[in-house]
Amino acid sequence: MKENIDRQVTLKEIASYVNLSPYYFSHLFKAETGYAPIEFAAKNRIDTAKLLLKTTSLSIADIAFRVGYSSSSGFINIFYKKVGFTPTEFRNLSI
Repeated sequence: MKENIDRQVTLKEIASYVNLSPYYFSHLFKAETGYAPIEFAAKNRIDTAKLLLKTTSLSIADIAFRVGYSSSSGFINIFYKKVGFTPTEFRNLSI
């Protein structure tokens, strides 16, 4: 999942990679991590975006694309819902 952060990977793809049914994989994954696979992927994207905001001068649009969002506006909305700050506000607070 972490290696494919820049694209949407389906549960079916991941489950078939480890030769499990999507349902059983999801069950095992949540038991092990505490997150459903889709929740983990979303958290990983936001965590990676936060790191990029703190450590690079990449534009918000570039960061959005690098973490798998097709539009910066969608990324900004989701980032704000999850973090409580816009990416720009977060970057400014991290300086």
